[in-house]
Amino acid sequence: MSTSNAKIGRGAPPQTATVTLAAIVLLHDGATRAMSIAHKALTLAIKPLLNERHQAGLSEGRAEERAEWQQWLRRRNEAETHGRPFDEPPPGERQ
Repeated sequence: MSTSNAKIGRGAPPQTATVTLAAIVLLHDGATRAMSIAHKALTLAIKPLLNERHQAGLSEGRAEERAEWQQWLRRRNEAETHGRPFDEPPPGERQ
């Protein structure tokens, strides 16, 4: 029986099973290492971009919140100046 047609566990010599198992283990180990290297490379490439986007998002959020507070304060001061009641909750207390 040739090794190319041998079925492990059905009359194949024990060496064939050992070699096949060794090849599978080596392939698995190589694939695992390749994936680990690829993961590290992607992490190194993407991390600065994610940090940059995160910082931009924080800045944008702060600017929006500041604008909401400034508008609220303007409305409150305007109402106070004209003697009108002002019961609008501040931006931080709205839902």
